[in-house]
Order: sequence, then structure tokens, then C-alpha cells
Amino acid sequence: MRITNLPTTLLLAASLLTASYASAHGIWLEERRGSLEVVYGHGSDDAYPTSKFHGAWGFDKNGKKVTVQTIPLETHVRLLPKGDAAVIASSLDNGYYTQKADKTWVNKGRSEVADAISSGNYWKYNLAVLQKGAKIPSNLSELRLAVIPETDPTVLKAGDTLPVRVLLDGKPLAGVKITEDYRNMDHVASFETDKDGRAEVVVRNGALNVIAASYTLKLEGHPDADKIGMESTLSFVAAN
Repeated sequence: MRITNLPTTLLLAASLLTASYASAHGIWLEERRGSLEVVYGHGSDDAYPTSKFHGAWGFDKNGKKVTVQTIPLETHVRLLPKGDAAVIASSLDNGYYTQKADKTWVNKGRSEVADAISSGNYWKYNLAVLQKGAKIPSNLSELRLAVIPETDPTVLKAGDTLPVRVLLDGKPLAGVKITEDYRNMDHVASFETDKDGRAEVVVRNGALNVIAASYTLKLEGHPDADKIGMESTLSFVAAN
């Protein structure tokens, strides 16, 4: 049954949730039931259309490429490396979202919305360090926005300091706020990158850690978006 004439407050609330779903969520890898799962969420995880998953790229301990099979399930994507993957980079294209004159959002590009006032294309990236001693590839062109560990995060324990560097298209990105514990304290951005894109964060968990950074890139002359919103995470399991 189709529901019509919903109160304006409910429509606005639904619209805000849609906007948040598009921009604020991130992705990370998590081992569940013995498999590597691509989790999508903002703190807690949510189901997502697996067709939006863009790809996964694996690397062994020496930085050599390893094929990663993508397995779409009902609510998420599972990854199956075809070799000994020590690092996996992943991306998800959440598509275009446009705000209309009535402040509601739709999952369409600007060119499809007659009364568009704002629009964006939203991407999610993850760099997962899976093994101790893994070499991070020097050229991660698959991730436009990347949070790179500058020491091996898997040997650190909760409370230790981890130096990271945030890169946009391979170049240092200054002034970006970093969230240390994206899974549990996703609204708390504790640190900001310096002029060289560097920051020092605290390892918050003795198990899985997800560290996040976001950036908005303005666009000019694009028919469907006036910005690209990017959310990028670094995930790893700390030492016990």
C-alpha cells in the first residue's frame, strides 16, 4: 500500500536520513563467520545495495597484487582473496543525491531533478591491513582519498600512538579531521592533519579499529553534481 500525505516533519526526517545515508556512512572490512565482509555504516552497520560496491584490490606482504573475488550477498558484499592478501583496498560508489527546493533529498543526479538546489556524488573507501609486516603499496590509485598508516598498525596495542597520513589523489591533504574510533564514537573527530597530511592518532581498541577521514571536493560544470563527498577508513586488528 502506498502511503500519501505524510506530515511535513516526517518527510523532512526521512530526507535527513537519506542525506546522512549518502554522505556520512563509511565502509570497512570485518571478519565475520570466518569470512571477510564489507561493512557499510556510520557507527552501527547497515544493509546496502551490493551493486554499489565498486571493487576490491588485494596485495601480498611485498605489495604485489592479489586477485580478490567479490561475492554479492543479500545485504552486503563478501570478499574472497585468491592469494595471501595482506592488504585490501575497497571502494563503493553511493551514487548521486540531490536536494530539492523543499529540502528533501532524492537518489538522482542534478540533471534529473527540476528544482535541484544542491547535489553530490558520494564515494566510500577503505584500506584494510590484514597481516603483520604488510607493505602498503606506494601507489593506491584505486582510493582517491586514503588514510595511510606510517608504521605497522597490527603490532600496536590499545593506547598506543599510530602516525597516519591522509592523501587525496596521492598527495598530502592538510586540515582534515580524523575520527579515531569510527565504529564506536563515529561523531568524535579528535585530530586534524598538518600541512603534510600527517596526524598521530590513538589506537582505541584491542581488537578491530576503524579510523576515518572525510573530504568534500567542489565540482564546476558537472551536470549531475556540484561536489564529490568522500569518506575513507583505515581498518586493522590491533595486537592483544
